[in-house]
Amino acid sequence: MTTVLTILIGIPNAFFAVWQKGYLAPLGFVALTLVFSQIIAATGYGYYFPWSIPGLYSGAGGKYKLQLNELSYIILVLTGLVGYFSTIIYWKYTDHVK
Repeated sequence: MTTVLTILIGIPNAFFAVWQKGYLAPLGFVALTLVFSQIIAATGYGYYFPWSIPGLYSGAGGKYKLQLNELSYIILVLTGLVGYFSTIIYWKYTDHVK
């Protein structure tokens, strides 16, 4: 289940990859979200930040796993869907001639 959650949260990286036409933007995005997920999870609000949810679910956060609820998973799925549809929309409406 942790793998599925991680795959869902990795989908927005595809948008940054196609938008910037390279690998540096998604790499920077991953680094930034990694830092934010650690800070936000440490403050106790990780169950609302989608990039913290897979780590909390895995039990790496200890007692914070108990704070995960249905809203946490809904936020994570919605983030994955936004990343997916933004990538599809970008592919559909971008001029690929360049």
